[in-house]
Amino acid sequence: MVSTGCLSPSLSGSSGALDGEIVALDAAGRPSFNFLQNYRTGAHPIVYYVFDLLAMGGKSLLQEPLGRRREMLAAAL
Repeated sequence: MVSTGCLSPSLSGSSGALDGEIVALDAAGRPSFNFLQNYRTGAHPIVYYVFDLLAMGGKSLLQEPLGRRREMLAAAL
């Protein structure tokens, strides 16, 4: 189950594409590849760090500058 609780209502339920990375965090909050490989133990939180908004509302944003896409992403979160 994926939680979209951090998304603004403007993105919830709309089509789009996010670019990011899934990581498992150690006790200090640092990414750990080893913990990610062993995610089934459930001992460490797994989070998705989003760093780019590639499409929104069914429209590609790839022609937009990265700075603009990041502004749009920040507004959507």
